Amino acid sequence: MNIPLWTTELGIAGLTITALVSLVFYIVISSNRREDKRAKCFQESISDLHTLHKEERGEWRDDANNRQEKTNMALKELSKAINDMIYENKNHDNLKLNIR
Repeated sequence: MNIPLWTTELGIAGLTITALVSLVFYIVISSNRREDKRAKCFQESISDLHTLHKEERGEWRDDANNRQEKTNMALKELSKAINDMIYENKNHDNLKLNIR
């Protein structure tokens, strides 16, 4: 054990002070290590959440595109049906006018 020279001159009080300083030093070092591990774990969790959210946004985008395509098709069919009705009504009106 490396005991500093000044502690040997102070006797038991010096050993006690050295032990307490060493204990405080050990607690501070181990606390910093735990904090670093905790920070690293937190960062990994955030990265995982970010990755999952990006994947989920991709799924949302695909669903939105599918809904948009279905809506566009429905609108085209509706527009075609309305145009067909208008065309039939014009032809029907023209027939009435020709008959009179």
